[in-house]
Amino acid sequence: MKKRITRLQGMVALLCFLSLGAHAADLGRVERQIKSRFLQAMAGFQVASVKPSPIAGLYEVQMLNGPLLFATATGDYFFSGDLFSTADGKLENITELTRKQQRVAQLEAFPPEQLIVFSPKQKVKHWVAVFTDPQCGYCRKFHSQVGQLNDMGIEVRYFSFPIFNGSRENMVSALCSDDPRAALTTLKSGGTIPAKTCDTQTIDAQFELARQFGLSGTPGIVLEDGTLLKGYVEPAQLAEQLGM
Repeated sequence: MKKRITRLQGMVALLCFLSLGAHAADLGRVERQIKSRFLQAMAGFQVASVKPSPIAGLYEVQMLNGPLLFATATGDYFFSGDLFSTADGKLENITELTRKQQRVAQLEAFPPEQLIVFSPKQKVKHWVAVFTDPQCGYCRKFHSQVGQLNDMGIEVRYFSFPIFNGSRENMVSALCSDDPRAALTTLKSGGTIPAKTCDTQTIDAQFELARQFGLSGTPGIVLEDGTLLKGYVEPAQLAEQLGM
């Protein structure tokens, strides 16, 4: 009897393994098919990833530096827009959940040395990413309250989004300076800093990421769960958004 049970368990495990392998193979085939169709119809656009959506037969297609689309397994039909669920009696934006996960992954791809980070003296409870321009009035107001956020245990990670004339050069100088935090604070106070140069690809990449997130103005704030807030937010409201 024990031998039969052991054999049965082994067969079940083998079937599960084969099923997973078949699923991976099917997904790989679907991904190749969708990429091929999209390449034929939209030369110049690249598919970054393909994964199943909550709806059978429909796949989430993330375009490289572009929007999230939905396509059939053959790639013959697709649409752009948000997919909503009413399961469990509540309305939920499934597409936005995917976007939030992607935002966090894209933000965390930048190491701390490529950012200008203001951390609390005590333990970090939460963090926010802020796309900023040193000449932006509301960015300056936000920066004047960073100390309040730090006191609440909120870490502020600044990403460069220089949209005003001359701001890109200033952000480069701040990031390349010996003390980026002091340099940025000087700029946001209306002061000037010595011109510096170093690798500017980081700033360009952050600028493109802001555009990809749909930002056109500053500040743009992304919470640690990927929620995107466009515009200035008071410290108390930001803390509330973070669940504090």
